[in-house]
Amino acid sequence: MKHLIIVSFFLFVTLLNASDWKVKDNRYFTNALGGSVDEFGFIVYSGKSCDLEVLLLTFNTTHQRLEDFEDEPVILNFNIDDKIDFQIQASFTFQWFTEYKIGFVYFDKFIFNTATIELLTNSKVVTISIDENQKLSMFFDIKSEKFSLVNMQQFRKKIVQSPCLLNIKN
Repeated sequence: MKHLIIVSFFLFVTLLNASDWKVKDNRYFTNALGGSVDEFGFIVYSGKSCDLEVLLLTFNTTHQRLEDFEDEPVILNFNIDDKIDFQIQASFTFQWFTEYKIGFVYFDKFIFNTATIELLTNSKVVTISIDENQKLSMFFDIKSEKFSLVNMQQFRKKIVQSPCLLNIKN
């Protein structure tokens, strides 16, 4: 019984943190479910007539070799609420932290169209995975992460004043 209470408490805390969206500078984002430091969200660039939202996605790894592949295209698979699947091709930058023996991969150069962002804000969870059919996938320790989309809309409203209505196909 004691173990059940501890597990239940852990799940409650995880679910509480699951919708823990944050706004920092020009970004709104959340961490992956399960306590990972990986992040998903958007960087907002304000323009004269609208705010442009660029994907903010980080995955961590213990493989320093990823720096050799910086700016090479990577296929990311998205699954929204176990109903909608799509892929994007994104490039990344890499930062290695020698003292911690860990690196962070930053996917931050992809622009979603407004319809896709609206779909995300009205959904519950997104699973993002590195496509297994490419040579880079072997360098990612965790190839898939789930992110809660609960409260995304609320935090998006805090930072996005007027979204750009771009005609970009995703």
